[in-house]
Amino acid sequence: MEGSEKELYRLLNAKGIDFELVRHKPIWHVLDADFELKGQALKSLLLKNRSASRFYLVVAPAEIKLDLKQLAKDLDDTRLSFASEEELAELLKVKPGAVTPFACLFHNPKKLRLYLDSRIVQSGLVGCPPFRNDKTLWIRAEDFRYLLSRV
Repeated sequence: MEGSEKELYRLLNAKGIDFELVRHKPIWHVLDADFELKGQALKSLLLKNRSASRFYLVVAPAEIKLDLKQLAKDLDDTRLSFASEEELAELLKVKPGAVTPFACLFHNPKKLRLYLDSRIVQSGLVGCPPFRNDKTLWIRAEDFRYLLSRV
């Protein structure tokens, strides 16, 4: 699991993308943060269909409550549930609490699809963990979308 955080910083620097890191105590849910949010905080959930034949990395604003039944319909799939800790490690090389959309840039098996919620801001800053839950990486929304359009 090591190296992905450094790979992310190298990629951002190579692309000339500005970012800010905020160090903080480990958090499991973005809304539990005891620090100032510099923009829209995002949550990332690794979900799977009933047969575990397809996985979805769903990225949405942290304050949004996702309806998994409706999301399954929108994705034209069966009932969705959360992936296990083992599946997180296998597919994204992350631990619970550190799920990040940036994992798709480095670890994207064929059975994984990225889903960006339409309510993510188009401009301003977005924040998510850089492969660990004791830091938040803030990046311009435009740069975030640019990076993930490669997936």
